[in-house]
Amino acid sequence: MKTLRPAVLAALALVLAALAACGGSEEPDDADDADEPAPAAASSDDPPVEPAEPGTGSDEPPFPLLEGEPCRAEVTLTGAVEASWESEGAVALGGKVAPTTYESADGRRVVTVYAAGSGFEEASVVLADGAERFGTLGGAAGLDVDPGGAGADVDTDVVTLVDDTETVHVTASFSC
Repeated sequence: MKTLRPAVLAALALVLAALAACGGSEEPDDADDADEPAPAAASSDDPPVEPAEPGTGSDEPPFPLLEGEPCRAEVTLTGAVEASWESEGAVALGGKVAPTTYESADGRRVVTVYAAGSGFEEASVVLADGAERFGTLGGAAGLDVDPGGAGADVDTDVVTLVDDTETVHVTASFSC
């Protein structure tokens, strides 16, 4: 079994940190709720409602998308995930804490490309498909990512981050 390189793990850590930072910390204002009627209780005739797992069963991105300058993105996924789209993506220039990052989404599918730099020894790609996550293995070929934010060209494979048993080929072009 191939091992994941620190760059991919760091990219995943950044994504997870962004998700954790998006949790609400505002306390509800009970005064606003005083005028609202209480919700109706469910009757025994109502079918049970199962809570949805985040990122599954919906056509929404599984996490908040990158905020940055607009880019034109063209993405094609083949293999374990099949999809193709053209959309406005985004680029966020790197700094001391994070590398330059490019991102494009189509519903629940999000492709995030990290440039080398700011602690990343090499460029990497993470694909989110609902709750499933894929990433490049260390030393992946086919990543031409401008750390200055001008664009990125990707033609590489990503594997499931948990056990690298499924592969998706990512072809993407970001023009910024």
